Amino acid sequence: MELFRVIIKNEKGKSHRLIALFILFLHVTIFSYLMFFEKLRTGAGSALVIIIIYVLIQWNYQRKGKQKHLFNEFLFFVFAFGWLGLGVYSLVAINMVMGLLYFLALQKIEFHFDDSGVTKINLPKKKYEWSEFSNVLLKDNFLTLDFKNNKIIQAEIEPLQEINEQDFNSSCSQKILLSTNNN
Repeated sequence: MELFRVIIKNEKGKSHRLIALFILFLHVTIFSYLMFFEKLRTGAGSALVIIIIYVLIQWNYQRKGKQKHLFNEFLFFVFAFGWLGLGVYSLVAINMVMGLLYFLALQKIEFHFDDSGVTKINLPKKKYEWSEFSNVLLKDNFLTLDFKNNKIIQAEIEPLQEINEQDFNSSCSQKILLSTNNN
């Protein structure tokens, strides 16, 4: 039975999106430059058209409120498709890896607190037993996981979560106390 679900705020999302925007401008510049070479004109032009269509679709979704941010991880797959048309397979692979990393970087870290312990859901998934903690505390939208081995995880949680701090803290204290009594 799941007791609590806590989502950690992703503080670096804005930086990651700014880097993605820079990479977008870099790709547009490179594909525009490649248009000057007759042999590459068709592939580079096609890549530019695909990028422009993608950006317009994403802008329209954002404007209509269907998504919060302009770009998602598919931006890098659009770049990979452009490089595929030009036959530069190393840049296809690089952009595919960057798309995967961008997807992972934008995820919010989620913890589930239940009777068996604490589970970090995102990659890499990690399961902690209650016996590993000396304290777990939620106060003023900050989650603190204090381990017995002096490791501490502390982060701000998403503010819109409806978690009763007193219930959460007493439940976690009780689970930690039960696990230490059982050992």
